[in-house]
Amino acid sequence: MKRLFLLVIASAISFLCAAQNDGSITKTGSLRISRDVRPPILKVVDLSFEDPSGNNAIDAAEECFIIMEIRNEGFGDGVGMVGEITCSDTCGAFSFAPVNIPLLEVGKSYKVRFPIRASTSISDSSVEFDVSVYEPNGFGTDIQHISVKANSLTPPMIEVVDIVCRSNDARKLKKMEIFSLNLLLQNTGPGTALGVEALMELPDGVFLMDGNLLSNFAELQSGEEKLLEYKLIVNNSYSENQIPLHINLSEKFGKFSKDSTIILELNQQLDSRNISIDARSRDVKQVSKASLLSDVDKNIPQWGAKRDNRFAIIVGNEDYCSYQTDLSAGSHVEFAINDAITFKDYCINVFGVPEENTILLTNAGSVDMRREIARISKLISLSENSPELIFYYAGHGLTDESGDNCYLIPVDVSQADISNGIRLSDLYSMIGCSGASRVTIFLDACFSGNSRNSGLVPVRGVKVGKGSEPIGNMLVFCATQEDQTALSYRDKQHGMFTYFLLKKLQESKGNCSYEELADYVISKVKYYSVDKNYVNQEPQILCSDDILGYWRDWNIN
Repeated sequence: MKRLFLLVIASAISFLCAAQNDGSITKTGSLRISRDVRPPILKVVDLSFEDPSGNNAIDAAEECFIIMEIRNEGFGDGVGMVGEITCSDTCGAFSFAPVNIPLLEVGKSYKVRFPIRASTSISDSSVEFDVSVYEPNGFGTDIQHISVKANSLTPPMIEVVDIVCRSNDARKLKKMEIFSLNLLLQNTGPGTALGVEALMELPDGVFLMDGNLLSNFAELQSGEEKLLEYKLIVNNSYSENQIPLHINLSEKFGKFSKDSTIILELNQQLDSRNISIDARSRDVKQVSKASLLSDVDKNIPQWGAKRDNRFAIIVGNEDYCSYQTDLSAGSHVEFAINDAITFKDYCINVFGVPEENTILLTNAGSVDMRREIARISKLISLSENSPELIFYYAGHGLTDESGDNCYLIPVDVSQADISNGIRLSDLYSMIGCSGASRVTIFLDACFSGNSRNSGLVPVRGVKVGKGSEPIGNMLVFCATQEDQTALSYRDKQHGMFTYFLLKKLQESKGNCSYEELADYVISKVKYYSVDKNYVNQEPQILCSDDILGYWRDWNIN
């Protein structure tokens, strides 16, 4: 028994001595066990950076890839390998993880893709990444270094920048009647917004009649706008005077949006102006807030004082094709109704015309125009205390075949029956002989037959000849010279002439002379008609001989 024990001890010592001289064994605890190893030899073929956005940088909140291509040029297959990655960033602004590598046979290549995701908090910098491949038997690659540019977040900002509550006939907001709420959503930040959502919340008693309460947009670039329209109705059981509407806004990151609360009032005046969004140039460095209405439609000065002796008649004729079946939509006078509605507001607030002395006609036919012109002329003739009249017209104008007679064109009058239009000489005679101490006429129309956006009839130049001159105490602001077209200013949703007329009234708050008003409108329209519309448009001022020497000293208020 003792002999057998000694034999076992001797065999073990002999095995251990042999093992100490064998380089092919690995260490397990304190015991080295011999085995046959055929190692892979890993060669780094390529190291690159992959950026889906194409700017060769990793942007905030973006996922990119470092790609290391390896090739096995060794003696055996690569098994149990892992791609390892570290980063010079110590703030945790980047997330990444090791990558398991499948079996790589001798002579084969494999691209190790290391996903890297940047947080929203990264700063502009250059980030160093170290990548390598671990192999269980110690035949991994050397550490490879790659530098990647990092870009900080350019944040968006989603917000409601404008609100218009409207109806086509400018009614008041009443229960049981449908009205439209138009919201202008805009990305006012310098960065692109992704995954934008807008959710309207309605109080009990208010119902959506058309559209969707939830709106989604995959992307909104810097400065980009979206028009949201909700057709709403308030039921008869609604007990409050105010109607609070909440707009919940969100985007991909959940922190670059501003919710809005809109407070409507029962019986508030609804707007009837047309609204639209036109393409505009955008500067990502400086985003200006968009608007559903022009700048002159808002912040209208409040002069305060009312002139009971002032009267105004305002006509905006825009839609001719609805009344004349042989005309196309191109015969519209673009934004003429907007012009008229806003000019009425300026008449009341800047010129001081009492609202009861103001007549507004939109898409007016011949009978309506004649009746209202006759009525206001009669009112002026019956008025004491030196009455004054303001006449404004936006729409088509034409001359007859002789070229001597100019007409304002109601929406139901064509070139064939031009005599049913309002002849300028008749208009001048009627209101000029009404007894008004001062008559100011603004004509945002040409008499060439052209509309603001396309032709109504062939071009024919106006000749303001005998019988078409202002009379009495009358001053006429015309939008064009005789052979020109009165055009629109699409970005401002007004006629070019009307926009700058209103702009001067807004900037001066009415504290300007007629000469200052004329000089401003002429210079601005001359410049911007070429800049925006690529054509010449130059307003002109016409007056009667009676006021030739002193009309320039007249003041707005």
